[in-house]
Amino acid sequence: MATSTEIMPTCICLRAYKGKGHPNIAATHETTLEVVEEARLTPRGDCIVCVSAKPSKKNCRQCVERKTCLAAAILIAMDADGIVRVEKLHGKCGDWKKPIIRASGNCRDAILCSTGRASSTLSREIIELLRSGFTRCILFVTVIGLDEYLEEEAQIPAESRDSKGIMDGANL
Repeated sequence: MATSTEIMPTCICLRAYKGKGHPNIAATHETTLEVVEEARLTPRGDCIVCVSAKPSKKNCRQCVERKTCLAAAILIAMDADGIVRVEKLHGKCGDWKKPIIRASGNCRDAILCSTGRASSTLSREIIELLRSGFTRCILFVTVIGLDEYLEEEAQIPAESRDSKGIMDGANL
């Protein structure tokens, strides 16, 4: 059994979604961030930050189905001139159906939820890069599945939580 100072992952998975930017990327949605496989994007897709995004073949289902599952994502955008921007997000595992990240605790269809972040909270610098069809983007999602994890908040070290009580993967 893990103590409050040691957390023993029983499953770790990394999935990457590689795609590109698009001129219609607005990234103004206040609760959701999404990458899509389709190349076409209309102005109504205000949560979408990357198009033509193909997932790696890695199946993370075994990690997501653990008693406790934590997740983190890194969005990287690089333009044709080599300018790179990076955004980090972390929260709980969703049901892993689509590459959707939600700010809220609504985990339906999402790979990551309870992040407190959405497309509207990304830096304007990364959004400007993503508005070009020449920009390449990668969304890396890491899942850590834990079987014997102490779930009560009092048993999780305070330095491992942010002000909203969300686990900070850097302190795990």
